Amino acid sequence: IDPTEQFSAADFRVRALDAIREIQSKGKRVLVVGGTGLYLRALEQGLFEGPSRDPLFRAGLEKRIAIEGLESLHEELKKVDLETARAIPPQNRQRIIRALEVYHLTGRPISAHWQEHKKIPPPPPLQKGGRGDFLKFGLDLPRDELNRRIDERVDRMIDQGFVAEVRSLTARWGATAPGLRIIGYKEMVAHLEGRVSLDETVRLIKIHTHQYAKRQLTWFRKDNEIRWVNDVRDIRQRISS
Repeated sequence: IDPTEQFSAADFRVRALDAIREIQSKGKRVLVVGGTGLYLRALEQGLFEGPSRDPLFRAGLEKRIAIEGLESLHEELKKVDLETARAIPPQNRQRIIRALEVYHLTGRPISAHWQEHKKIPPPPPLQKGGRGDFLKFGLDLPRDELNRRIDERVDRMIDQGFVAEVRSLTARWGATAPGLRIIGYKEMVAHLEGRVSLDETVRLIKIHTHQYAKRQLTWFRKDNEIRWVNDVRDIRQRISS
């Protein structure tokens, strides 16, 4: 999709299910690889669709963000839905707005709706006992090693032209495109706007990625179905056995 387009967990679920059905139709095993917990939960359990958007309410929240900052909305979310606030990073504008919107429209926190939704069995091909069963693995590295690999990856991104990539994207799509709000891109946009030095930008990308990795582990530690391994080769061996 273009950086200007919104892409949600619901969009991911639709595309992923199509891909899963196509792969299974060929008699192949499906591998879902990645670290976005909400997307995996949406794929496995389905989604709480919730009420339709309220443009007027959202416009009011956007005005508040411009005046008070996004952090103020995150603090408000803590008061009405602490569980969701803990799961959503303070910088995640889209999810914070949606959580407040659901509470505004239903009078109940979105976490409560999710708890009820869990009781509903997922549709094929992901029902337990069928070809869609999940065999879950988590790659568990020592924190120092994980952070070292993250830092090396960020350095490679810079060496391979990340600055020029983001400059090209902002020139074509604008600096406020949804696709440029994610870790790495948003920090680089600030640099290109002259607000942060390149060295500080690289440092912030590394720190924010460390924090994201920690949140990923916190999320997945709650899933008792995950089998934790220390090497990707362990996953290959267990899958083939």
